[in-house]
Amino acid sequence: MVGMPSMPKIPRIPSLAEIQNMLKSDPVGKFKFMVMIGPELRGNFARVSGIESEIVFEEYREGGVNTGVHYLPTQTRHSRLVLERGIMNINPLEVWYMGVQTGAIAKLGGLIMLMNSKGKPVKIWAFKGAYPVKYVGPDLDANSSEVAVTKIEIIHDGLITIPIPV
Repeated sequence: MVGMPSMPKIPRIPSLAEIQNMLKSDPVGKFKFMVMIGPELRGNFARVSGIESEIVFEEYREGGVNTGVHYLPTQTRHSRLVLERGIMNINPLEVWYMGVQTGAIAKLGGLIMLMNSKGKPVKIWAFKGAYPVKYVGPDLDANSSEVAVTKIEIIHDGLITIPIPV
């Protein structure tokens, strides 16, 4: 028939084995990561926490509608990033924190990269407009053989996940 559009081609449905193979991936350990702050600071940290954000909603109850509530997004909240590392003679994070204490607030961006066993990034979080707001020195104990660790808490203007091409 002339002038009739052709039917769209129906895609082939993958088999169960093909679907299982597509979904198969090894879980990534949380022990291999790197943090970069600003153009120069790269750090190996013992621990990073606070990689989270939350969308805050306001409940709206519409008059005459008794079957449910409307939820309206109002803002996104970001947790403080907490970076922990062993004590060093010169710690650039402490220098940055002391600058903020004296009023020299340098807002920096940064990356947190989680890597697989081969050192290839598998997840990258980027933050912007960050500066340190809290310093916690080590707990000292003459009966302990643990490494002395300091913590720096950082607030920021946003946290996003950067897609990594497969």
